[in-house]
Amino acid sequence: IVEPFQYLSDVYCSPARPQLVFSAMDFTNQSQDLYLVNEDGSGLINLTNTIDQDERQPAFSEDGNYISYIQYDRNSYKYKLKLMNLNGHHKTLRIADKNRLVRPRFTLNGTKIIYREEVQRAGALRMFRLIDIENNEIDELLENIEITNLITYRGKLVYTKRYHQIKGYDLLTNSSIDIGTGLALAISMNGEEIIFKENNMSTYYLKKMNYNGYSLKTLVTDTVRSGTYHYNYYPQFSKDKLKIVYTKEYPYYEY
Repeated sequence: IVEPFQYLSDVYCSPARPQLVFSAMDFTNQSQDLYLVNEDGSGLINLTNTIDQDERQPAFSEDGNYISYIQYDRNSYKYKLKLMNLNGHHKTLRIADKNRLVRPRFTLNGTKIIYREEVQRAGALRMFRLIDIENNEIDELLENIEITNLITYRGKLVYTKRYHQIKGYDLLTNSSIDIGTGLALAISMNGEEIIFKENNMSTYYLKKMNYNGYSLKTLVTDTVRSGTYHYNYYPQFSKDKLKIVYTKEYPYYEY
């Protein structure tokens, strides 16, 4: 639905309005910037326009007025967790000197942001942290566990442990459940459905199921030919809960 860009990723749907925010590559500046657009493709707005810095992984707050995102400085090699409102005001919540910050999401009525922190070395463990938006206090939520992905909405989060075990965690009750097998990618705005990826040999599936692991449905099936790697999917539920918006990345390499 967004034509001018050769490469875009990290699409996130607004819970409050028919809008999308996403990251796209500016090949002139060789940097990634954030853009806002209506679901029908109209009203495209450039939210960031920086040189030597990449803005990635945006997410809306529940009221649709704020966006959290990660900024990576290619000169200092530092990651920043940042917040902006749609009027263009930006606020830095966290600067990591050595670690990588990944995929922030609003939770607990928009008062906190949950994000993943990774030590930048092969095989390093990953950590979930909560940061309070007002006073920048950081809580260690899930420490020293290997996790491949995290998705959250309101007080629920879903994450994928080693061997593609999908688990759910409720921040309000501090309780966890086993959901199924795959790679969790998105959760619905009411916290009742999740989208995940499965693969079987050279076939890749984008699927949907309930938070409790039932009502399985296949949404997309893709087959890749021998000598290539996998598809990457970036799905989100739309505001009206009737559509699923996703981008598909196909990194191609020959053996």
